[in-house]
Amino acid sequence: MIDILSSREIASAIWFIVILIFIFLNPTIRTSVFKVIQAATAKQIVIPFVIIIIYSMILVILASKCSFWEWKYLKDIVFWVTVTGVPVCFGAITNNNSYDFLSILKNNLKFIVIVEFLLSSFTFNIFVELLLLPFLTLLFLLLAVADTKEEYIKVKELLSFILSFVGFTFLGLTIKIAITNYTTLNSFDLLITFFIPIVLSVLFIPISYIYAVLSKYQELFIMMSFKEPEDKRIRRMHRWEIMKVCKLSYKRVTYFREACLKEMYVNMSQEEFCKIIEKFKQARFNG
Repeated sequence: MIDILSSREIASAIWFIVILIFIFLNPTIRTSVFKVIQAATAKQIVIPFVIIIIYSMILVILASKCSFWEWKYLKDIVFWVTVTGVPVCFGAITNNNSYDFLSILKNNLKFIVIVEFLLSSFTFNIFVELLLLPFLTLLFLLLAVADTKEEYIKVKELLSFILSFVGFTFLGLTIKIAITNYTTLNSFDLLITFFIPIVLSVLFIPISYIYAVLSKYQELFIMMSFKEPEDKRIRRMHRWEIMKVCKLSYKRVTYFREACLKEMYVNMSQEEFCKIIEKFKQARFNG
């Protein structure tokens, strides 16, 4: 197991163990952490997370059927799903922009493939990594705090400059290590490692998109519930009709909420609701 782990991964594991020990030795922090874990295990979070894991497992099973597959690639897949896949999917759920989901997804994945490949495939020795991880973590935490208030704008600018400088320095040293060690590495494994995040980035677009659409449907139906009668049969009918015209279109669901929801009211007749549906079809998505 040690042989397949990079120095950065070993350093991360060491710090993780240290933090766990600190948490369990401090009763106050331990109680707070348990509360956070309890909140994180709510079904609204667990179900999407489990679906992501199942989807990833299906991809791994399909990949294992290929002639080039080796189980050592599983580490890279787990790393990508944890660091990029899960945040992208949950980011799609919380996205508030009306019509820019695909562009936001592209921005989330932009450049991350190359940088992630370089930073995860070529690492420094264990002692440098042990010092580097808490230093970078501290900088990011300070930047997050500085971003909370306008009065910290100067501190934010300074921290952003420091992080940019450190990031480019780090990337430059990593590229240097990559060039120096390229001839001693297995070129085919290097190629597979490079393409894993690229392929996963593409394969995760459908599930991220579905999460975004379902999230928009949920928002729409919650808002509709205040403009509908208590009759569950009528509510189900309304939702079914909307789903028939919007389908799995992120833009359609968003447009219906923005343009048509305001025309609904509690005592609205079925004929009036049908007129809203017809108006939606003709005004925005003719045919």
